[in-house]
Amino acid sequence: MQPGSTADGRSAGPTTVRFWFLVALAFLLLVPTQLYFGVPLWRRPPADQVQAWVWALGLAAMVMVLGPGSARTTWRRIAGLVAATALTFGAGFVALRYAFDLPVSRAVALASCVLALLAVALPRLLSRWLGAATAVVLVSGALALVFGVSRPLPGPPDRVVSSALHSFTVTEHPGLVDRPEVPGGGLARLGNGLMLVTGDGQFYQLTWDSAGTPGSERFALRAPLRQGWPDPEPEASREARTGYLRTLDLAIDETVVPPRLYLTYRAWNPWDLCFTLRVATSELPEAGAAGDWQTLFESSPCIPPSYETRRGGLGGRLAWAGPSTLLLTVGDAGLRGPGGLEGPQDPGSPYGKVLKLNTAGGYEVFTSGHRNSQGLSVGPDGEAWNSEHGPQGGDEINYLVEGGNYGYPLATYGVQYGQESWPLAAGRRDHGAFLEPALAFVPSIGPSNLIHLGKAGFPAWEGDLLLSSLRARNLTRIRTREGRVSYTEEILAGYRIRDLEQTRDGRIVLWTDNARIIELTSRPARSAGEIAYGVCAGCHGADQEGTPLGPSLRGILDRPVASSPGFEYSPALRQLGGTWTTQRLQAYVRDPAGFAAGTSMVYPGVVDSLVFYIIEYLRPR
Repeated sequence: MQPGSTADGRSAGPTTVRFWFLVALAFLLLVPTQLYFGVPLWRRPPADQVQAWVWALGLAAMVMVLGPGSARTTWRRIAGLVAATALTFGAGFVALRYAFDLPVSRAVALASCVLALLAVALPRLLSRWLGAATAVVLVSGALALVFGVSRPLPGPPDRVVSSALHSFTVTEHPGLVDRPEVPGGGLARLGNGLMLVTGDGQFYQLTWDSAGTPGSERFALRAPLRQGWPDPEPEASREARTGYLRTLDLAIDETVVPPRLYLTYRAWNPWDLCFTLRVATSELPEAGAAGDWQTLFESSPCIPPSYETRRGGLGGRLAWAGPSTLLLTVGDAGLRGPGGLEGPQDPGSPYGKVLKLNTAGGYEVFTSGHRNSQGLSVGPDGEAWNSEHGPQGGDEINYLVEGGNYGYPLATYGVQYGQESWPLAAGRRDHGAFLEPALAFVPSIGPSNLIHLGKAGFPAWEGDLLLSSLRARNLTRIRTREGRVSYTEEILAGYRIRDLEQTRDGRIVLWTDNARIIELTSRPARSAGEIAYGVCAGCHGADQEGTPLGPSLRGILDRPVASSPGFEYSPALRQLGGTWTTQRLQAYVRDPAGFAAGTSMVYPGVVDSLVFYIIEYLRPR
């Protein structure tokens, strides 16, 4: 009986079987990548194409070893097929991910594994119908390639947010970048757009066209997170590094050609089973090139992993402080010594410091006495600020003075986790001889980065600090004067923000831990009527659309009273009759209960100075 035949002797011919496997190979090579990433295989970076070719070669190897078909299909043969497929694709995944340090999508790997199993099994199961199955696969694959280009997932509708000085639009862009395996990474300006590095070391260029539509392009460039690993990696080091290995920030020097990148990341030492903070640099490579990283700085000593060192953090934020000069935050890494002198208070240790790096090599201590600085910004006037995680209730914003000591761990406004005081500063009500924070947060907010805002886009915010947070999931604008905080304003909430940056044309871009790009763009100045209508917006909607608390106000003038469909009016308004004239509406806005006794609108009324503007705003526009 021939390969591909059935028990009753009816079989697909050898040509049909061979054509089936050619179609299956092409489908496996092209379609999973197309559907998952949204672009054809040949438009992906070369490093990303490798896994598709490995899966296709895996299918070809299975066909050669197992043969194209069998006369009988038994449970034992099916189990053997499943085991062979899992072994083949599992070995490919491990080789790509760990031996060659290449990007691998788990979703594409799993889909390819299932498709390969079906491709090998179907000639055994559908022999007489193999020709029809081939046609179906061929047509579906062609349709997937033509129509299956996925676009960024639709985010929530744009929303308008008002602040004390600016109204702005918040736009979410899910799907612009692949979701990383670990949180982290950072944003940096590149041309008129931005460059993003994700926590797992993928690089993207973010750009906006003339209409303001964003786009992203993934680079073949990869962070050197696993540079120098032994092969095979010791099981102890694989387990120990879990949770430590990720990128932290990115800075770009555009004054040189080609631009030069500076990347901070947690580097794992697999021989001594410890980790450091490393700064590596590379020229921005041409399209398709992987980059050539050299180490500029590495913290010492190497830190063994533990609960305390993991909680302490490594900082890793970068900010330009002048030509060829970078400021770098280095966390305390949870180091503790007698009297707290190890790390932040040890002049010979880089930990718990802000360092001044020379891009040609070498560094000096800029400030000391920090715990875990995850935010750093230098303004146009040269003023430097940082934001840092303290212990429980001790997060800070600091105005950085070169040579200054900010006290940690001998002084903090936080307390030991689960206790009511800080052991090294029990009973202290200030920082004593150490520099005080410009602002301390109780309870903690988990601050991430902060930036100085420029004039473009949000001119009324020029010179202010914008602080993002992880734990509090908010964005705070901070007005500063001569090293002190004048006031703060929360302008956005709801996002665990890892980093933020402002583009040259003024848009503010946020990078969140759920891999979303969120964009803040300013709106034209509000009219006096729109501002005055704010007292009504809470019940009647920001755009007069209505809410469960109040009916829509669109077209209310000359509309019959109590006539908005679907809204339950009070008897007082239903019995009022007539239409809403300018005079009646003015009287109702001034004194709802006096105009219609028993109305459900429990509101004391609007002062006369605002009534005119509200009525004008409600007129049809």
